Amino acid sequence: MSWKNITSVAAMVALLASPAFADPTFNWVDNGTSAILQIVPDTTGSLEIEVSVVADAGVGISAVNPLNTSIFEYDDNPGVNTLEGNITTLGLQTYLAGELGGEDSAFASIGSNPLAGTSAIDFLEFVFDGSAGGLTASGIIAQGGTNFNDEAVFEVATNVPGDTNGDGAVGPDDLNAVSLNWDPSGSNGPYTLAQGDLNGDGAVGPDDLNEVSLNWNPSGSAVAVPEPTSLLMVALAVIGFVTTRRS
Repeated sequence: MSWKNITSVAAMVALLASPAFADPTFNWVDNGTSAILQIVPDTTGSLEIEVSVVADAGVGISAVNPLNTSIFEYDDNPGVNTLEGNITTLGLQTYLAGELGGEDSAFASIGSNPLAGTSAIDFLEFVFDGSAGGLTASGIIAQGGTNFNDEAVFEVATNVPGDTNGDGAVGPDDLNAVSLNWDPSGSNGPYTLAQGDLNGDGAVGPDDLNEVSLNWNPSGSAVAVPEPTSLLMVALAVIGFVTTRRS
């Protein structure tokens, strides 16, 4: 075999052995009664994202919380809002309670600071209710001077009010999530569902504590009717919790 052929074979082997880069994509993560929309980049550098998220008829969005605000720029990013058919610089827009005359939805036009790696990054949390349907994210991810189109669907599972960790029960872990992150003003937020924000207002306060206590069901049984003993335990826990916070 000639040196030329050997060189060609070596080049082909090197090409086949080199890593193949995938397009950047959207990805959903189930967080119980909320869903985290992620960006999965394919290389380092900055991103520009235009994405719309639309809920099916059986699902309601109660809040949309921006995440990783030190990475993503949520203000003054121009983009074509496909939900309204116009150009916006608002960054994140939400249309809840049938505001656009249909299903709940949101649109985001977001830029990022330069990324150091290619790991998935959380950037929007959708707090939802309902048990039939899903959330569909579709849009454009611009990276390295190229636009990539992608779509990702999140299928909503039956949610349990008061459940912060998605285990289907409401018990000590959920009460602990609320107590550890107690911040009624939301001054250190926004908080996620896993941190005890059950109503999606970005804070952890009396409403969240009330939702845990009213739905107390540590066993996760199908009929969530707390027994007197369970109610007494929750009452004592709440009293102790409030007393500790006031001291």
